[in-house]
Amino acid sequence: MGGVIRKSGDIRQAGLLGEVVGHLAQSQPELSAKGRDGYIAVTGKIVVRDDLGPLDSFEIFMAIPPDFPLDEPVVWEIGSRIPRTADRHVFEKDGNLCLGVWEAWLAKTPCVSFAAYMAGPVADYFFGQALVEIGESWPFGERDHGLPGVLDAYAEVLGLAADLGAIKS
Repeated sequence: MGGVIRKSGDIRQAGLLGEVVGHLAQSQPELSAKGRDGYIAVTGKIVVRDDLGPLDSFEIFMAIPPDFPLDEPVVWEIGSRIPRTADRHVFEKDGNLCLGVWEAWLAKTPCVSFAAYMAGPVADYFFGQALVEIGESWPFGERDHGLPGVLDAYAEVLGLAADLGAIKS
């Protein structure tokens, strides 16, 4: 009796890898994906588009956890174009990107998938970075950083007014 016995997580990750590879081939062919040490690594150039076509591109590395979408992927811009500052939505310590409040995105997205993640938080983030780099303002507005921004996102999802004073008391 030959063969390989796979854990259910391996099968699930293989399915996710297939979904990621298929989506990238259609929408971001300059990115590639492969399984690596228990996660999926996406590397290459992400192309930012507007209604007229390609606008800009950024070199990225993305680590997709095996239990996506329960856990958030981590993304880095590796071409040294985006400054490592909170004002540019980059966590200064590790250099990973702040694409938004994950749980709020999950709550607002009707069909959570890798394609939805790429078309939503990832595309919006890099579109905003491309505009800010040429002196434009953030196209989708901004939240505060840290706890105030998280509370604001949760309040929006719940349809509440974010009042930090009331929440703290």
